[in-house]
Amino acid sequence: AQTHDPDFQLTANNVAAITEICLCLDGVPLAIELAAARITLFSPHALLDRLAHRLPLLTDGAHDLPERQRSLHRTIEWSYVLLPPAEQRLFQHLAVFAGGCQLAAAQAVCEMVGDATLPLLTGITALIDKSLLHRTEHDADEPRLAMLETIHEYARECLTTTDAGEAVRWAHAHYYLALAEEAHAALAAVQHEQTWFVRLHREEANLRTAMEWLLGQGERGGDMEPALRLGAALERYWLPNGFGEAEMRTMQRALRGRATASPTVQAKALFSAGHLAYSANDIAGTLTIAQELHTHCQAHGDQRGRARALYLLGGVALIQQDVPEALRCYEEGLALRREANDTEGMAWSLFDLGNAARAIGDYARAQTFLDESLAHFHQLHHALGPARVQDLLGQLSFEQGHFSQARHYFAESYRRFHHLGIKRGIWNGAYFLGRVALYQDEVSLARRYGEESRTRWLEYAGEEDPWSLWLLTRVAVAQADDAALATSLERLLAIGHAKPDPQCLFWAMDGGARRTLAQGNAAGAVRLWGMAAALRETAGPNALAPSRSLAALPGVAPHTTAPMAREHAEYERALATARQHLRNAAFTTLFAEGRAMSSAHLTLQDLLPTRPPPDPLAGLTARELDVLRLLAQGLTSAQMAEQLVLGLVTVNSHIRSIYVKLGVSSRSAATRYAIDHQLR
Repeated sequence: AQTHDPDFQLTANNVAAITEICLCLDGVPLAIELAAARITLFSPHALLDRLAHRLPLLTDGAHDLPERQRSLHRTIEWSYVLLPPAEQRLFQHLAVFAGGCQLAAAQAVCEMVGDATLPLLTGITALIDKSLLHRTEHDADEPRLAMLETIHEYARECLTTTDAGEAVRWAHAHYYLALAEEAHAALAAVQHEQTWFVRLHREEANLRTAMEWLLGQGERGGDMEPALRLGAALERYWLPNGFGEAEMRTMQRALRGRATASPTVQAKALFSAGHLAYSANDIAGTLTIAQELHTHCQAHGDQRGRARALYLLGGVALIQQDVPEALRCYEEGLALRREANDTEGMAWSLFDLGNAARAIGDYARAQTFLDESLAHFHQLHHALGPARVQDLLGQLSFEQGHFSQARHYFAESYRRFHHLGIKRGIWNGAYFLGRVALYQDEVSLARRYGEESRTRWLEYAGEEDPWSLWLLTRVAVAQADDAALATSLERLLAIGHAKPDPQCLFWAMDGGARRTLAQGNAAGAVRLWGMAAALRETAGPNALAPSRSLAALPGVAPHTTAPMAREHAEYERALATARQHLRNAAFTTLFAEGRAMSSAHLTLQDLLPTRPPPDPLAGLTARELDVLRLLAQGLTSAQMAEQLVLGLVTVNSHIRSIYVKLGVSSRSAATRYAIDHQLR
């Protein structure tokens, strides 16, 4: 880049974009060189944005290069033109795959297209030998094949210009439709759930490509049924793995053309769309689809479809806090499934009934439902079902204050979710294991689970999780870790102001008040609690801590869970402590002052007025902390390299980075800093 722009520098602001550019270009030297030539026109970030279409951008190479190396397109074209016609056709056909494919998929697509002019293995071996194809990994006993993205872009161009393009795309879409329907059946048969979850995850790009082509065919006047079938088949994969809005829009597009599809396919697609809406907390959308599904299935005598519609209607009722209606829907659905001898369906209906009973504090009834549900799942050798039931049994124990028993259930469900790779389940297990650890005074363990819970939710939903932040806030208060507390409070404030979410703002105020009181500032703590009082009334019974129980519902006696009672008692003790530090009149005045204050523009400084400046050590990586510890012990760079099993150059690079981050310029100054901050 400096050859073209002498003033260009690698900085903290552009290093991530430059790294991503190199990854997008597969590390190919010529591609990187051609991209660097564009640095006189585009910033690294702007250049990265344009790399969705690489080939038109990567041109104008040095004039002393051969003609074929002055653009990436010409370089790849030169290799392509030298291929025999049969290998060219295979190269074109393989372009249809997104993110690579298994050898079996390549073979199936080529067979469906009807190209038998070249033995597949011979052709693939030839393309690998000519660096137009490569093997990325072994999938069980089968190799996985892929193209570099730069080559893949050229191959797609070639496919578009051939007469066989539509036939190849048809073969690709129907292969992955068949794969998805096989997976859906296998996930119901449940013997190999983990294998199928992993396999579908690996084929996500191909499944998206297939769905988009099938939708396009339907929207251009063709048959929409294949797209509806694919959306229905992927429901068991989409839901546990965090898919939502994009897939919901996909199903809405497909359902607009459902009139010509068979009644069975329509019912399955409607349920998939309704389940996605329910998972995304789109209650109005769920209700509309569920009612349409119920009417459709009733008209066509589809009892299993009716049971699925009742599941969605029961879920909506539960969210709307109409538990009697939820129980009615679930019980009617269970009766339909018993009549159809649908064992898996019965297990899920019993699970839903257990959840509804738990929500209103009818723990004995919930236990009965869940025990029967678990027995059915074990009978089927189900993998996902027991994980869900054990998670709910953990919540039952947790809400009753049986924390050791809750830990057992949560640990088992957490293990099963890990085995299946289901992010939402791992998040939930980590959160509750952290909460149990907090209540059992294992604060370090609670922090580890809280951090994992937050990370898993970010992976699952792409946004911060208030529940994990509540847990990390309480942990930071317990550990008197002001830097960690400030981070969690800032995140809670960001959510609270953005939505707005009064519960998140309450948790932020409560966390700030607890720490402020611990630092001896009772007056500041009481003002914060006063400010939080109005928000607590808005947030309702879950204000003090996250809860999945419903406190007061139509026709249901109010109940308080053990954790809710515990949090309330701790809150009252904290207020009593503050009152002891102040006269009653002063406490009342300060509380009233806080209550009169607005939380609309609440900042971190309002929550932690005595917050210390940020600790530069927090900016060091784990490896830099290791190097700083050894440096403070007097080890030489060579000794550190030997002990950490690193290269000498790498160790010296870490030392230079440490100097910059700590604002020091010598080993002695870095050593003094480590000692002053009690780094061990």
